[in-house]
Amino acid sequence: MMEVYNSHLRNNYEMQRNVIFNAIINANRKKNSKVIPLFDEKNDKTNIEILGEREELFGENTFA
Repeated sequence: MMEVYNSHLRNNYEMQRNVIFNAIINANRKKNSKVIPLFDEKNDKTNIEILGEREELFGENTFA
């Protein structure tokens, strides 16, 4: 149980680090250079596919 909790915390801290690092890079970028997006904008999956994956992971009582 502690391993799952520690893994969850590690993932949260890693996401916070990535967000802050990305914000610092974007704030210090040169003029006329492109902003580095935090997430990829292309999402090839439909909502039905995403809900199907969630149902496989968490069961039938998955809310969107």
